[in-house]
This record gives sequence, structure tokens and C-alpha cells, in this order.
Amino acid sequence: MQQRISVFQSVTITGVIMLLVALAGSSAVLGQAAPVSGLERLDVFARQSASRTVVVDCDKGQSIAGALLKSGDLLQIEISGTCVGDLVINRNRVILVGTDPEATIEGGISVEGANEIIIRDLTIRNAPASGIAVLGNSGILIERVSIIDPALRGILGVASGILLRDLTVLNAGSVGILVRACRIEFRGDNAILNSGNFGVTITDGSAAFSIQPGNTTVSGSLIGWITQLSSETSYINGGLTANDNSLAGILTATSAAFVHGRAVMEVNNNGGPGIWVDELSAFSPLLAAGATFEISGNAGEGVLLERSSTLSLVGDTTIHDNGGTGLSVDNSTLVLNGVAFDNNGGVGDVSLTFGSRATFDSNTLGTLACDGTVLVRGDESCPPPGPVTTGPPTLESSRAATLQRVREIIANER
Repeated sequence: MQQRISVFQSVTITGVIMLLVALAGSSAVLGQAAPVSGLERLDVFARQSASRTVVVDCDKGQSIAGALLKSGDLLQIEISGTCVGDLVINRNRVILVGTDPEATIEGGISVEGANEIIIRDLTIRNAPASGIAVLGNSGILIERVSIIDPALRGILGVASGILLRDLTVLNAGSVGILVRACRIEFRGDNAILNSGNFGVTITDGSAAFSIQPGNTTVSGSLIGWITQLSSETSYINGGLTANDNSLAGILTATSAAFVHGRAVMEVNNNGGPGIWVDELSAFSPLLAAGATFEISGNAGEGVLLERSSTLSLVGDTTIHDNGGTGLSVDNSTLVLNGVAFDNNGGVGDVSLTFGSRATFDSNTLGTLACDGTVLVRGDESCPPPGPVTTGPPTLESSRAATLQRVREIIANER
């Protein structure tokens, strides 16, 4: 048990340290000049003037590939018409910008080992693999871009820095956004809709941030937002809407962390649990500043917490009208403060089993079910112990199999 706790602590401490560094570098949050480092360099770059501008009208037979061969310290390529074919960017300081509402690339864009890249005001359709692939220690701002019907992924990031603003990804064949060993920041209003498998996947030691106003919607996939495999999501400002996904709204699993702050989150009408935290993972507020959550109408549990994981919800949270138990905790640690429950199915509002620990303070709670192995403190107490209430014996093994299948699908996305 001690080894498991140390793994969880290392994930959480790392997440908080990285988040405080991000906040310290955000002029939008602190209202003062920010140091120029990491993704912040892209903001500075976006305000610079091009040393050379090349106009490309693909409807007249001109090509972006040809324009990329032009010299210039900061090359801006202004695109109109429909450009057909895949594109590779492997030089620094390039801006691709659409100059008419119909500016379209039929194909995919691959950014390979290039920094200070901006892709703006474009539609990208029918990419044979990824709409935009960001590979090999690249740095990119993607702004006001629509990626429609990519065969596999809307955005693939590997070992790179990605800044998103006002992005739309529709109908990705597998994953809307997939990042491995990346730092990615979400700004503005983003919509990741109807992906074949998962909406957003943060994996393999990646860090995702939302520290400015805006809202990201992940809907119509198997799972809306996944953080897994020693990765961290820090959703400190803005909103996250994870509704109408067929398996789960938000999944945090396998030594991962989801940190929430002044955000507003809706996790409604998903086909399984709304929020699922599993396998040595943490879902916690930043210090005392928790998000506002509505978790309702999910076919399974409102929140499912299991296998040596930790979850804390602090104030302004409602968990209601879920088909399963409002909050189900198995072999994990729970802290609730100011959470309102109502009209949940399963065994009621909160279920604690298999050695779970829970702290309750000032919640509106109707039904609390415990087996004989749990410890509870605060202003709630367990009723006399009853039988284990997690369901049939196959339930936990079925969840483990589901997580394994999720990992396999993501591992095969290359």
C-alpha cells in the first residue's frame, strides 16, 4: 500500500508544481507581464510582422509546397481556394492563414521538428491520417481551424508544444485530439465532436492546461476526455462540457491526475459513468478553488472512483438524476464539501466499499451505503453495515477489461 500511495503523491505534486509554473507564466491570469518561455513564445510570435508574404490561390494552380520554398525569416503564406494534397512543414517561423471563408486544404498537414508555426483560419478536410500532426519537438498555434472527416485523428501531437484556440474537430475516425509527451493548452471555444473512439486523449506523460476563459466541448464519442498513463489535466479556468458520450464523460486512469479550479464543468447524459477515476489516479481541486460541476442524467454512476484513487469535490456541485449510484467509491479515498445529491439510482447517493475512506462536510446527501470495511468522518456516518453493494462479481473485472481495451486502442494510434 505504501508504494501505491507514493505513486499517487508523485503524480499530484508534479501536477500542482507544473500548474503553478503555468499560472506564473500567464499574463491573462495574473494581469502582468509574463516571461517568454514555452507556449508563451507563440503568443509573442503571433504579434510579429512577416518578413515575407506569399499569396497562394490554389484554384489557380498555385501551391503551398512551392511557397514554403521561398526565403524569409518569418514567412506568411496567405491561402485562398481549395488546395489538394498533404503538406509537410519542416522549417521554423511559418504562418499559414486562410484569406477567404472557403480556404480549404483537402489532405493533412504534418509539422516535423519546426517551431513558431501558426495555422489559422483554415478548413482541413479528408486527411488520410491526421488533420494536423505535430511531431518531433515542434511548437504550434492552431487558431480558428476546422478539421473535418479525418480518417484517424483531428490532431496528433508527439513530444511537442501545442496551443489551441477556437478549434473544431468533426467526425474523426478514431480520436479527435491525441497527444503523447506533449504540453497542450486550450483557449477560446473548442468543439471536438463525434469522434469514432475518443474526443480528447492526454497520454504518455503529457500535460494539458486550460487557464483562460472559454469552453471546450467533447461530445458524441465513446469517451469524451481521457487523461491516462502518468499524464495531467489542469482545468483551472474556462469550461469543459463532456455530454452525450456512449461510454463515459471524463476518464482519469493509470497514475494520472485531473486538477480543477475556477472552471465550470457539465458532465451529463453519458452512456456509462459521468466521471470515472481509476487505477492510482487523482481528481482534485487546486488548493481550495474547486470547479463548479453539474453531473446528471448519466446512465451509469454520476462518479465512479476505484482502485486506490482519490477524488475531492468542493462546493457548487450537483450530482442528480443518474441511472446508477450518484457517487460509487471502491478501495479509494473521497472528500466531499458542499455537494448536493438528488434522485440517483443504484443504491442511492453515495456508496462506499472495500476499505474506502471518506470525509464529509456540509453536503446535501440522502442515502449513504457502506460495507463493513470503510471509515467515515465529518458530519455523516455509515448506517449499520450491509452487504457489498458494488454489483455482481464480474463488474470490477469488466471495468478492468474496458480500461485495458481503451489503452490498446490508444497504443495503436501512431
